[in-house]
Amino acid sequence: MEKTEGQTSLSKRNSSKLNLKIYGVYLFSASSLLCSCASSRPNLEYVLAREAIAAAKEVDAAKYAPGYFHKAEESFRLGQNLFKEQKFDESVKELRAARYNAERSETSARLLRQKAGDEEL
Repeated sequence: MEKTEGQTSLSKRNSSKLNLKIYGVYLFSASSLLCSCASSRPNLEYVLAREAIAAAKEVDAAKYAPGYFHKAEESFRLGQNLFKEQKFDESVKELRAARYNAERSETSARLLRQKAGDEEL
């Protein structure tokens, strides 16, 4: 059986369509993988915020710097809820705010305690 010119061009078209489909599947898989990596769980931010709040509690920041400490706790609670809802980008913002405010409250509390004579250098 000899292939005619029409059959050869038909098989080339089918081959190019198959290659295009394979390329499309590959492209979809690669983009899905990249998107899933872009919003990974913010475990580091979560731990850093939690530890910053724990450090602030150790120096009685709720007593000496209640404004910053309250903001830190509120941001941390909101960040936790967003984390549980898997809204990781929003959670990172809140957890970073919690860490910032907790560190500010800890520093303020330490300074005020030193001025009051409650803590040594």
